Parts: sequence; C-alpha cells; structure tokens
Amino acid sequence: MEMTIYDILLEEFNTDDDQFYFEAKQSFSLEKLPKILFFQTLIKAVPERDKIIINLTNDTGRELRIDNVTLNDTFIDFISGSDQIDVTISINKNVLNHTLSIFNYNKFIDNLSKLDNIDFLNFLSSIITSKAEYIFFEVYDNDMLGKAYRTETIFFKYYNDKCFEYSKTNRLELFSKVLFTNNFLNLNEFPLLPNDFHIVSSEFDSRIKELFQKWEILFSFIYLASFSFLHKEKLNLSKNATKNITDVININQFSFLYTKEIYDIFSWIYHDDVYLDKLTIAREVIESPTFHFSDLKLSVKDISRVYNLYIKNNVIEYLSAKKDIGDFIVHTLYEMDQYRNVIIGSFSNNFVALVAFITTTMIANIVSDSPLDNIFSKDILWLLLFALFGSLIYCYLSNKKFNKDIKDFNKVFERLKNNYKDILVEEDIGSLFSESEFKQQVENISEIRLNINIIWIFSSIVLIILTIVALCNKYT
Repeated sequence: MEMTIYDILLEEFNTDDDQFYFEAKQSFSLEKLPKILFFQTLIKAVPERDKIIINLTNDTGRELRIDNVTLNDTFIDFISGSDQIDVTISINKNVLNHTLSIFNYNKFIDNLSKLDNIDFLNFLSSIITSKAEYIFFEVYDNDMLGKAYRTETIFFKYYNDKCFEYSKTNRLELFSKVLFTNNFLNLNEFPLLPNDFHIVSSEFDSRIKELFQKWEILFSFIYLASFSFLHKEKLNLSKNATKNITDVININQFSFLYTKEIYDIFSWIYHDDVYLDKLTIAREVIESPTFHFSDLKLSVKDISRVYNLYIKNNVIEYLSAKKDIGDFIVHTLYEMDQYRNVIIGSFSNNFVALVAFITTTMIANIVSDSPLDNIFSKDILWLLLFALFGSLIYCYLSNKKFNKDIKDFNKVFERLKNNYKDILVEEDIGSLFSESEFKQQVENISEIRLNINIIWIFSSIVLIILTIVALCNKYT
C-alpha cells in the first residue's frame, strides 16, 4: 500500500497526540530535511477544521513559518549554511460536524487511558454535548485501517472509510427523558449517558475497554439512583426517596466483573414511552435494604417481575376508565345529535310564530267592521317590525348558546382525558379519546346551522326592508 502523507509524518517525526493537540518534532540534517513540497502537501491534507502550524529553526536560532505561500527560494535561503534544522509541527484540533481528528492513534489512546477519571469525563463532555447525537473520531493513522471500534454513540474509524453503520439510538430523545427524571447533581458538567460507553462493535481497543465498561455501569447507577453526585473521585448514590446518601463508590478502586445487566435495566426503562412507571418501579426495588449498587446483582427480570404485578393491579382501573370514557362519548354524541332538532326547531318556532301573528291579524280584521285593505295598518306594521327584530335577536342568542355548549363539551372532554393520564398510556388515550367522531358531528351540525342562519337572517332582513317601505308609504 502506498504511504500517505500522514504515514510519512509518523515515520519521520517524533509525535504525540493529545485530546485537542497534536505535535511532531524532529531535528534533520540538511540532507535528510524534507522538501518544502512535503510541508505544503501536509498543510493541504490536514482537515479544514484543524489549524496547523509548521516552524523551522536553523543553527543561528532564526525561525521560519511554512505556509501555502512560502516560496521555495525563501526555504532554500533559510536552510543554507545550517548543519541541522529543527522542525516543529503542531495541530490544534477542533470538533466540527461531530468529528474530531486523531493523527497518531496509539499515542492518542495511550494518553486517553492515562487521564484521571474527572479529566476523562471532562474531555468526553466537551465533545459529546447534550445536543449531540454522536461523535466520530476520524483516524488518519493507518494503524486503524480495516478496523472499526464503536459504542452506541462514539465511533473510531479510519478517515477514508466511508462504509460505516450509524447508531439507531436517538440520543437527543433519550437525553430529554433523562433530563426530565434525573437527580444527578453534575448533569450540566457531565451530560453523558450509559449509551456513550456501551460497546457494540465486536472488537474494541483493550487499553480503554475496561474504562468504557466501568463508566457504562456507573452512569447506569447514576440514572437509576434517586439522587447522585460526583465529588473528588467518589460517586455518591442514594437509593431512598429521602435522597440521603446510601452508597459511596470510590471510582479509582471500583472493581467489577463486567455484566450487561445494569445497562440492560437502564435501556429497558428509558427505551419505552412508559419510562416513568418503569423507573418508579425500579427505584422501589432498589430501595430494598438488601440492595447495594456495587453488588451488581440486579437484573431486568427482577424489575420486570414487579412491574408486571403493577400492571395487573391497574387492570381494574383500566377497564373502569374505558367504561367511563365509552359512556361519556356515547352520551355526548347523542346530545350533539339532538342539536339538529334544536336548531331546526328554533327556526320552525320562529317561522310559525311570525305566520301565526300575521294570520291572527288577518282573521281579526276579517271579522271586524274594518275594511280588508286596512289589515296592515301603521300599528300592525310596527308590531311586525318589532317581531322581525326580535326574530334576529333570538337567532343571535341561539347561536351564542350553541357556541357555549360546544366549548363546554370540549372542556369536559379534555378534563376526562387528563383524569386518565396517570392510568392509561398515551397510545391508549389517543385511541380511546378519538376526536374524529366528535369533530365530524360538530361539522355536520355547524353546516345545518349555517344554512338555517342564512335563510333565517336573509328572510328577516327582506321582511324588515318591506315592512319599513310599507311604513314609509303610510306616512307619505
């Protein structure tokens, strides 16, 4: 395989790779000093997110900084007359698009494994924030060629490797659940999850494997505990609702035989919509006097057994809730259906009252001694005008009552829905309290009401205009 510019760099220089800083140093004789083309090729090869600085020092102590525009003549002039040239290459690494560079993989991992616990957490917390889904360590060292190490959210991959499976874990959603339920005092300082440490690749670097497994277990403890905080290399945990500290784990001395059970409990709780109920049950089990975090004896089976009993105890309430909801919906839809008759009845009563008024007036005039052409006298027309205005007022009050009743139905509907949020899961609430029938019924009634309002208001306005015209003719 042809050597890359990075391979040459690691082979020709003494290098060190820390978390955010890479450095390469070497003293060269004039014959072995790389050409300026090497340095300028390296400058172009380094990712844009990182900043590279190349300094040369000659025998006299003079310095030359190499960049893309440094001329070869300037380079030749600087090294002329010197027996030895000291070269220092430094790269300040930055995180961009969830990616951090590694130029010397072995040095980087060695340095990472030597960090004390708090510095290790600080480093990860600086690159995996509460808003990050994942982080890529992009390795430019061919020692990583053909390898792929990963946890659920952290990936070590060779920079030219384009085929890489992304995690299916929704870290942002998971972190929002933890944020809602946790009592971890250092969460803002260390916004990390057990998933960040849970190894899912078949192979992982042995120098940091145990470190990752340790923090997978400890962060599972942190989010299962009722209260927790880190202080001076000690993890303080409370299993009681009173939040008094019941377990203190010395992180440096924490010895364990790795078991996935503790992480599985965390995963079983938080990868579910009913995580609040599951967490409550888990904490009740943990509160037992016989339980100690460091024993690592708890399993998903232990928690799920208690949780299943909890579910069974809620079955009676669940069925009762379904019955109440069903009765309410049937009653509400029936009352809504009656509104058709109420609206049509209001219009009919108004129309019948108006016709009865005119008919009574005509009959009274027919049986009286007055001539028939005096039926619509001034007094009668005034009474008719008042009746028509009264009809419009009645129409307005009927519509106002309808709107108020719809609002009252909605309030009762929402109140009943909220009453069962503690008993039913969101999916059941959504299916039981389906608003489709309710909305469809309201739309049908509203359509009938609109048609009747148009007829009612239009006919009343026409009659009012005709009555006013008739009155004007009487007074002229």
